[in-house]
Amino acid sequence: MKHIKNTISLSVLLLMFATFVQAQAWEIPDGEKSKTNPLELNAANSEKGFEVYQKNCKSCHGDVGAANFMPLVPPPTDLGSAAFKTANTDGEIFYKMTTGKGAMPSFKAVLSDDERWAVIAYLRAGDKTDATVDKNAKLSIVANPDDKSISASITTKDATGKEVKLVGADIEISIKRIFGNLTIGKGKTNATGAFSVNLPEDLPGDSLGKATIIVVAKRFKQEEKIEIDWATPSKHHDLTAQASIWGTSANAPWWIMLLYIGIAGSVWVVIIYIVLQILKIARLAKKNV
Repeated sequence: MKHIKNTISLSVLLLMFATFVQAQAWEIPDGEKSKTNPLELNAANSEKGFEVYQKNCKSCHGDVGAANFMPLVPPPTDLGSAAFKTANTDGEIFYKMTTGKGAMPSFKAVLSDDERWAVIAYLRAGDKTDATVDKNAKLSIVANPDDKSISASITTKDATGKEVKLVGADIEISIKRIFGNLTIGKGKTNATGAFSVNLPEDLPGDSLGKATIIVVAKRFKQEEKIEIDWATPSKHHDLTAQASIWGTSANAPWWIMLLYIGIAGSVWVVIIYIVLQILKIARLAKKNV
């Protein structure tokens, strides 16, 4: 009897383990899957979604469609990939953003419904060709170390093919950080077709004083980067370095890998033991019949 009780206990343990594994998969109610985005797929909603994505999603998922997501384990999904957008309805994406699971946080208390739907509008906007985008538009950046300023301008071509600067174009200048981009300034190009910002005197860079400046003109779907070497030198901890538990398997310390293999091996030993005991009980039951 004691032997049977032990076997039942192990069976319960196996069931709990199987439940845990199953819990890692997304289980989305049918009512949530069928939801559609109440926002129109227009430029305004796409731009709003872009801003929300930059601040809340890019740090892990990277640029949409670029597959440059954070090297975590398991790796985040490229939300701009055709595979992801084909496999998920608007309702499914909204549900995942709302509830979260595992390393994916819940944004229910962080973002409003409209902000979450706007992100989906931004993701879907890449599926359609925007005929309003000026294909001749070109974004340029100039970094001036003397006054620590960054100047951006956008040029296009007029009907005669002559290059002209655009006035009133929206520009956003930011600096690359570990968890996304830190906005330094936003504005419109002036009468000379330029928009400039002065960087803070104590702007932190890497250990050599280098920093990456990113300039975006969303309306024209233009983004340019420039590296400066006159920021304030500072030290940053590399979250993907060998000492980081959540780094890639290639960077993980050997003792963590050994511990993982040991735990995984132990789980399989328990599973095999339970299966053997169940088979043994079945054989004993047949003998006693």
